[in-house]
Amino acid sequence: MLLIAERVLDPPNQGVDTKLSDLNMLVNPGGLERSEAEFAGLLANSGFKLRRVIPTSGLTCLIEAVPA
Repeated sequence: MLLIAERVLDPPNQGVDTKLSDLNMLVNPGGLERSEAEFAGLLANSGFKLRRVIPTSGLTCLIEAVPA
């Protein structure tokens, strides 16, 4: 099992905090926040399958993945 602690972008018109963080990261070369679907694609390309995204009380989520 693989656990990733990261912010996950909310759907359009939701989650102002993650949108502002994404804009902030865009000014740094190569930085960006990812949506759940983007994490799923990234994990699939790495031989993993996204199992679930677990919200936390903080700004990050736990992204649980398993080998594909």
